[in-house]
Amino acid sequence: MVGDGELEKKLGSALASLAEKLASQRGGRLVLALASGALSLVPVAGASVVEYKNLYASASTDEKLSQLAEHVIQLSRILQDHANQLELLFKMIVDICNSLNLYLGDAAVSKLEDIDTIADSLLRPPTPYVTKEELKLDRSEILLEEKQYGLLLALLDESPNLRTEHSRLFRVKALYGLGRFNDIYITLKKEPLQSLSQEELESLIWACFELSYIVDATQGLLYHEKAFSSPVANLFRRSIKTRFGGKYKIGEGGKAKDE
Repeated sequence: MVGDGELEKKLGSALASLAEKLASQRGGRLVLALASGALSLVPVAGASVVEYKNLYASASTDEKLSQLAEHVIQLSRILQDHANQLELLFKMIVDICNSLNLYLGDAAVSKLEDIDTIADSLLRPPTPYVTKEELKLDRSEILLEEKQYGLLLALLDESPNLRTEHSRLFRVKALYGLGRFNDIYITLKKEPLQSLSQEELESLIWACFELSYIVDATQGLLYHEKAFSSPVANLFRRSIKTRFGGKYKIGEGGKAKDE
C-alpha cells in the first residue's frame, strides 16, 4: 500500500513535470497553480489599470470570472483523481488558456507571463534547507528589483504567513514605488515609530510631507534625527530639506511648519 508521503511526492513530481511542459503555453502554469491551490490570484483588466484579484472570491460577483473558476474547479477535481494523466491535464489546461482572454481582457492577458513565473516557482518542489518563506522572499526581491510593484503587492496578499517585518517592508517599498503615499501612511502610522525600520520610517516621513501632514512629518523627522546618525540617514534628511524646503520651513531638530 502506498503511503501518504509517497503519494504527495508523486503528485509533486507530476505537477513539476506538467509545469515544465506548460512553460511554452502562456497562462498554463497559472491555471495549474490555480487548480492545485498553489495560487488564487489572476490579473483582471479594469477600467484603466490591471488589478490582481482572488479568482474564487471574485467569482461570486463577476460572471466572467465565475465561468473561469468553474473550469478551474473541474480541472482541480480531475487533478486529484488522475495525478498521473499528464496528457489529459495538459490538454484541459491548454483549452482553458485558449479562452483566458474572454475572462481576463487583453491588457490582463499581457500580464500572464509574469504570473506564470510566480506560479512556476510555487509549483517547483523546494530544495532541501530552503523554506517556503525564503522562496517567497527571493521572489519578492526579484519583483521589487524589476519594479513590478503591483505584482509584488499581489504576491504579498497571497503570502499571509510571511513574517510581519518582511511583508510590511516589501509592501511599503511597493507602495512607495507606485506613489501611493496615503496607503503608506495608513500602513505605518498605526505602528510606534521605534518599531519601524529605518527604511519604513523614511517612507512614512516622506509620505507625510507629500500629504501635508506636518505634525506627523515633524514627529517622524525628530525621531529619525535622534535614532539615526549614519551618512545615509544624514543624506535622507538633506533630501527632505531639498525636496520640501520650498513649501515648509524645516529648521534644526527636524521641526517643520508651513511657510
